[in-house]
Amino acid sequence: MLKEKMNEIIFENKAIYFKDIKHLQFQSNFNESLHKYISNPIFNEVESIHFGSLFDQNIDSLNKCDNLKYLQFGYYFNKSTDNLPKNLKTIIYGYSFNKSLNNLPQIEILKLGFCFQQSLDFLPSSLLHLELLFHYPHNIRMHINPFKNIKRNLSLSNLPRRLETLKITRLDGINIEDLPKSIKNLVTDEIPVQYYASYYNSKK
Repeated sequence: MLKEKMNEIIFENKAIYFKDIKHLQFQSNFNESLHKYISNPIFNEVESIHFGSLFDQNIDSLNKCDNLKYLQFGYYFNKSTDNLPKNLKTIIYGYSFNKSLNNLPQIEILKLGFCFQQSLDFLPSSLLHLELLFHYPHNIRMHINPFKNIKRNLSLSNLPRRLETLKITRLDGINIEDLPKSIKNLVTDEIPVQYYASYYNSKK
């Protein structure tokens, strides 16, 4: 984990560069535009970026990071991610994220947070692992906290056909026949994984 002083050296003193840095983790209180930093050579080398809790800025400038493979956002991030680097393999969104995912690169791992309620119909065909922190029955309103009402209306009928692992807290209102038959690992709090396996074995 990069210390605060090290962040200052990297991003504010343009004369000092660090070589061979593969992982970049921001402090929890970092919430500045990336545009003025993106020319730093570190972004040409880094393969993994982990933003802290308070970060909530436009990230379009990250599309220049051709070596970036892993991207993780913190609690408050809720900006568009339609212009991500093409070589990304893993994206982890935090609690607050609730934007469209219609233009993701060919990732393999995707984790979505508590507030997400957008369509899952256009996820990349390359996706192998999907985690949904919560799912509630269609048309049921849940009081998540004193500040908002969230209406869950997620359909899982058009998930990528190569998907191998699905982790979801609840399966209320979901027809298990709609899930991709490619799934090998189903992780849920509600039904035994063996049920899913035996169901598809019976269909072969």
